[in-house]
Amino acid sequence: MTLVGVENVLELACNARDELKRTVAVRLISDEASVVHVIKDAAAKNAAVAWVRNSVDDVIASAQALTTDSIKPIVFHARFAMIDRLVIERKVLRRFGSKSSEADRAAVLIASPVLQESLDIDFDVLCTDIAPMDLVIQRAGRLQRHKRNKRPIESEELYILSPVPEKNVDKKWISHFLPKTAGVYRNVALLWRTAEVLKQEKEIKSPENIRYLIEQAADLSDVPEALMGDRNNAEGRGRAEKGLAMQNVLNYEAGYAPDVALWESDIRTPTRLEDEPHVTVRLAIMEGQSVRPWAAFIDSSLGTQHQQKQAWALSEVSVRRKQLAHCLIPPEAKEAASRARSVWSRWEREAEDQFLLLLLTPNESGWRGSGRNGKGQDVVIQYDQLYGLQIFPARSG
Repeated sequence: MTLVGVENVLELACNARDELKRTVAVRLISDEASVVHVIKDAAAKNAAVAWVRNSVDDVIASAQALTTDSIKPIVFHARFAMIDRLVIERKVLRRFGSKSSEADRAAVLIASPVLQESLDIDFDVLCTDIAPMDLVIQRAGRLQRHKRNKRPIESEELYILSPVPEKNVDKKWISHFLPKTAGVYRNVALLWRTAEVLKQEKEIKSPENIRYLIEQAADLSDVPEALMGDRNNAEGRGRAEKGLAMQNVLNYEAGYAPDVALWESDIRTPTRLEDEPHVTVRLAIMEGQSVRPWAAFIDSSLGTQHQQKQAWALSEVSVRRKQLAHCLIPPEAKEAASRARSVWSRWEREAEDQFLLLLLTPNESGWRGSGRNGKGQDVVIQYDQLYGLQIFPARSG
């Protein structure tokens, strides 16, 4: 516990309850095939297994690759319409929560980092892509966190997919191995240092060495020279983000005065930092001459007039603007789409580049829509309730 006063800072050690003390072994794995082998072996023993992948695209690809007659992975990430995501979240809690039965727990979950956020779930076997140390520790907290009479696999071991943290690596150390991870965590030096520390320590002891692990991973003094450019770029972004945050903080003493802040419309003022701009995509389908929210199609109780706002909110998916910046509405549906947008709030209607209406039509794989990415290139959007929203380049010709 840290007490911060006017004159000094006082740190007091607090003993953890015995049931909170634990040691988790850590094993670094340097190829995906070995992770897949671990998962299949554990699934054959009816264990509860999870693999935390750093990107949604990797989640979907891994789930598709793991799907067999005996393994049907549950897919969980943020690129589902909210109504579908809530269903999956309830399913995950039922299958892997504190009150889950042995029969329910015999399953494989492939998830994005949403898994590490506030869900009280645990697994017999846990695999994860390499991430900054604090996030690795947070993910490790989902490994055998609840007391159970019997587990198919008793050993507490965290499997981490990571390139080997050698001293003579080049600047593409992570992008060659996990290209999507390189786009999520830009400070590659921190990833290298996390892998190096865990390779040396071989375990996470809670609470004894948690602070030590985080501080050691943050010490970038011996990071390979090839990765220092990424570290410097990350530090520069951090300073820029701090400046942006200060611009958007309200000065309570000055109040809402025109000359005390860089005021913009509500939709333009960010409340959280993000490396890349995102858009809110609202999924819809055509029924007769009307465009309906996806959520109203899934749950008919949301189809009433007074439920429209909730239905549209439950039909939302957040997507990076560079992946999808514009949705294409067929000419014959434009009038109906305009009527559908008319029930949105004024600022949602005016922010056409922020709130997109994606009209889906059924196909053999689920539902399909069309749009353009941030470069103006045509893309195809595929959606289903198993894998979520996927975006592919449109085929020429």
